[in-house]
Amino acid sequence: MKGLNNGSLAYIDRNYTYSNVPAFLTNQTTYIKTANNDKHSQGDQFLSFEVNQAVTVYVCHDDRYLTKPNWLLNFSNSGQSLSIGNEQFSIFENFFPSGLIVLGGNEHPSESENNNMYTVIIKPGSSSNPPPNTPAGLRVLK
Repeated sequence: MKGLNNGSLAYIDRNYTYSNVPAFLTNQTTYIKTANNDKHSQGDQFLSFEVNQAVTVYVCHDDRYLTKPNWLLNFSNSGQSLSIGNEQFSIFENFFPSGLIVLGGNEHPSESENNNMYTVIIKPGSSSNPPPNTPAGLRVLK
């Protein structure tokens, strides 16, 4: 979907909406509506998508999870957050070159809470971004 804003639907299977979206993520970003029913997904390979240019991928992960999934540890915590419904989500970021991007499941194996699935926001990269290192646990295929 194009044009993330406050009030945009977050999931394909719920009517939960975004609020408190930081200005740097509004309007000019693409976002993926995940399925909240996938909230118990695990492992290093769950969701994949292909990009035709360098991008920054933002993963918004429910703060009620005390332990983040291992693959998400390769992302940097942006220090920003947003809300979906009444819950707060921390925003994690990583830079990727063009190609296939593979993200893992939502839960760490030690977690079994009934919290929300992560969401994904994609913003075109710029030449001011440093060259990426492919993080352990993730693959970028050209």
